[in-house]
Amino acid sequence: MPISSIREIIPHIRAAGLMALELQRSGTLHASLKADGTIVTQADTQVEDVLYDKLTALYPEANILTEETAHAFDPQKGYTFALDPVDGTEVFSRGLAGWCVALGLLDQSLQPIAGAIYAPCVDMMLVADVGQGLTLNGVPLRPTDQALPLSENSHLFVTSRIHRLLDLRRFPGKIRSLGSAELHLSLHLLYPDIVGGIQMPLTHIWDVAAAHALCRAAGLRIEYYDGREIDYSVLGGGGIAEDVLLAGSAAALQALRATLPRAKQNS
Repeated sequence: MPISSIREIIPHIRAAGLMALELQRSGTLHASLKADGTIVTQADTQVEDVLYDKLTALYPEANILTEETAHAFDPQKGYTFALDPVDGTEVFSRGLAGWCVALGLLDQSLQPIAGAIYAPCVDMMLVADVGQGLTLNGVPLRPTDQALPLSENSHLFVTSRIHRLLDLRRFPGKIRSLGSAELHLSLHLLYPDIVGGIQMPLTHIWDVAAAHALCRAAGLRIEYYDGREIDYSVLGGGGIAEDVLLAGSAAALQALRATLPRAKQNS
C-alpha cells in the first residue's frame, strides 16, 4: 500500500523528543560507549523503542532502519524509514542543545521522499511530507536564496572534525558546529546567511535521510564533495557515506568546493 503521508507519526516524534529532553534534564542520564566508540544513553534506546513500535504499527509495509538496533533490510519492500532517535548523542549527553530526533522516508528506489527533524531544546519541528513542501512547526516555510558570494557574513555548519579532510582557511565567514549531522545539513533551510552544511564520511543512513528529504522538498541538494549523488543502497545495507557530504543550493555547493579544497594529508 502506498505511503502518502507521514503526518501520523509527527506527534509521536514530538512526544519522543520531549521524553528525551526530560531525561536529559533529569540528572540521571547514563552514557556508555558502544563497540564503535560512540556514545549511547538510555534516551537513545527508549526513544528508538517507542518510535520503532509506532512506525511498525502505522507503516507495516516499510523497512525500519535505526541506529541502536540492527534490523533486516528487505529491498523488495516499497519504503524504508531511517530513524535516528537522538542525533548528536555526545552533546546530548553533556546537557547541550545541538541534538534532534530525525526520521527520513525513502521510496523503493531509495530516494528520500519525506522527512522530519525535531529539535526539542528549541521546539523546532521541520517536516517535508510526501509530495509536499517544507513546514516549520506546522507553518509553510519557503526557504530564501542563500546569500552569495561568500563573505564575512556567511555562516557554515560543519561536523567537528571536518578540518582533517577539508582546508577551511579560505572560508571568509564563520564556521559553527552543533553536534547533530541532521541539523548541520538542514539549518541552511531556515537562515539565508547559512550557506550550507558539511558532514564527515562517517555518516549512516539515519544521519542524512531526513535532512536530504527536507532539502529535496526545497529544491536544494545534498551530495558528495566530488559531485556524486548518494547511493543509498550502500547506506541501507549498513555502509557509511563514501565522501564528505555537502548540503545547500547548487551555487552554494560550487562556491564551497572552490573555497574549501581537500586538506593535504601528511605523508
